[in-house]
Formats: sequence, C-alpha cells, structure tokens
Amino acid sequence: YNLGVLYFDQHKYYLAIRYYKKSLLIDSKNKFTLNNMGSAYKKLGNFKKSKECYKKAILIDPFFSDAQHNLSFLLLSEGQFIEGWSKLELRKKALDIKKILNIPKTKIWDGSQFNSTLVVHAEQGIGDEILISSLYNELFSRQKNLCISCDKRLIKIFGRSFSGIKFVDRKSSFTFSNESKHIFSFSLGQYLRTNVKSFKNNSKKWLYSNNKRDKEIQNLIPNSNKIKIGISWKSPSSKQNNKDISLLKMISIMPKSLFGLINLQYGDIKDDKDEIWKKAKRQLILFENIDYKNDFDSLISLIVNCDAVVTSDNVTAHFAGALGKKTFLLVPINAFWYWQTKKPKSIWYPDICIYRQNESNNWDHPISLLKSDLIDLSKKEVNNLC
Repeated sequence: YNLGVLYFDQHKYYLAIRYYKKSLLIDSKNKFTLNNMGSAYKKLGNFKKSKECYKKAILIDPFFSDAQHNLSFLLLSEGQFIEGWSKLELRKKALDIKKILNIPKTKIWDGSQFNSTLVVHAEQGIGDEILISSLYNELFSRQKNLCISCDKRLIKIFGRSFSGIKFVDRKSSFTFSNESKHIFSFSLGQYLRTNVKSFKNNSKKWLYSNNKRDKEIQNLIPNSNKIKIGISWKSPSSKQNNKDISLLKMISIMPKSLFGLINLQYGDIKDDKDEIWKKAKRQLILFENIDYKNDFDSLISLIVNCDAVVTSDNVTAHFAGALGKKTFLLVPINAFWYWQTKKPKSIWYPDICIYRQNESNNWDHPISLLKSDLIDLSKKEVNNLC
C-alpha cells in the first residue's frame, strides 16, 4: 500500500495500481486502497475502472467522504448532475459547514426563497470561483439579498459585473445577521444546474472589464494585421502538472506570418520566452508593468483585446470563457470534471472549444486538432469556429 502511494505521488500510476492490487490481495476490504486505486485509474483516463473502485470503497463504508467526493466528480463529468451534486454534498467541507461557520443546521440554505440575506461562501481556487459565478445572476433573480465571499482580487470585477450583490473578501471576517442562511458555492449546483438543459441559463458573457482600462491596453498593443492570440500554457501553482504544455509546441502551429502572440501567462516565463526566440524567432507581446498574478482588471482587459485565446487549463481559460471570448482550451486526458469527458464545447462557457488528450502525457492529438481549427481561424470569422 505504501509503495502504491509512493508511486502515485511520483505520477507513476501504472506502478501505483500494481501495488494497490497486491495490497488488496492482503486486505480486500481496505477502502483507502480502493479509493487511491480509483484516483490512479482516473489519472490515466480510465474512468470506468475508476468509478468501479470508488463504488467498491463506498460499499465498504457508505460514509467514506473521500470516495463519495471523488465519485461525485466523475458523475458530474458524465452529465449525471442530480446524483453528482448529491454525492458532492458528502465532501468533508460540506459535512463540516456547521463547525466551520459555527451555525445551526437550520441556517443551511435549502434552495427556497426567504426574506433575509443568503451568504454564499467561496471554496476552491480562483478558476472555480469564476466558474460558479456563472450562477450568480440566476441566483439573484431568486434571492435578492445576497452576500458572496470571494478572492479579494475578484471583488472589483464581480462588483462591476453583478449589480445589487454584495461581495466580501473570503479571507476576512465579516458579520451577518442571525436571520441569514448559508451555503458553500458549489452546493448551489444542486438547485441551479440539475441537467444539461439548465446550462442554457448560462449567458455567453457574464463578467465585464473596465472600458477605460480596455482602451489603455489597446493603445499599448502594436498595430498589426495579424490575428491577435492571447496565450497561456501552464499553471505555476497547480499540483496537477500534466495540464502544462510546452510553449514552443503550442506556438509551432501558429505561423508567424498570421498570428501575433499576446502573453496571458503569469509567473516566471523567462525561460519559455527565451526558448521560443532562440528556436523559433518568435516574440511574445509582454507587458512588464502589468502584474499578471494580482492585477486581474488588467489581465481581463488584455483578454478583451485579443481576437481569440489559446490556453491550457488554468485561470486564463475561466476568465476568457466568462468574458465571452472565443477560446481554444487544451486539456489532459484526466481533465477536471467541469470540462466533461467527451464534449467538444464547454457546457459552462459557451465560447470555449475543448481539445482533449487521447493518451496520457501526449499532446500530439489535441495539438493536431487545434492546428486545423487555427488554419480555419485565419480564413473565417472567429465566432464561426468549433
């Protein structure tokens, strides 16, 4: 079992599964081994076997929240929303809501309208907050008194985009009345996204940039007849490093004569920038005076000024999708649940086209598909693609 965990941490999933199987020969009722093996199969894109392992773990212990949580993501990715959201409620955070917020069970929102304030508590990362914000307009139509916590870098953008809703820093303490009710953000899905049809309530655009900043950024971008592609290729803070793509490989399908490259990537990109100049004589349009990690207002204005966005699975994809920008998204074989398992277009973000690996750690297939569409992009209107 410990060898399986070790190999899993080293991203050697086939070896991890081998040792988990050996562990099960000794103890076939080990729910932790089954859960871990399910996660290893998921990393390899074998969702059928992954689901089998999670279900076996749950048969041993129906209250095993880790397996229920993992299974919920598989169900949601397959479009089984009612069962998926239900199992997601068994995640540890949701189970501990009373302890975390120090509130009685009666103060957890059940989806029905009431007169006082509904407090929505943020969870997960920036991309997840942007994703779930697709529900806020619809939620506001049901419940007029809303207070929503979020990353402080999003407060200005959310405040501009959702008139009438109060946003507060998720890391600061804030007060609420005894009549308020509470919910974690992803628990909203069980009330607002219960089938594929309900996703039609997503608008094509729900976040809005600062018009003044848009014009300032526009004046900084060199005039050119080339198609302006905003580009992002890695997630510096993510533990799931199989989402990252070589910048050199990504731009190899974007001819210099047709495409200009606008950097949307935060973090240290010096080596990437140097490599594409040395090997491909390509330059990124990079604004040294913009803090890509913290100045989200400038980042989204950069996105607005692009003709299209090409990105790996990171916060750029979420921003671009919520801004209604045509986006070409490259995802690994074990993509996050909200990118679904087979669909070529996102159900959360109508303007995102998805290109999936068909083999673990191999980007050749999605890159070849993207290349074909980028060729079409140079010939057609951007919004007619995908």
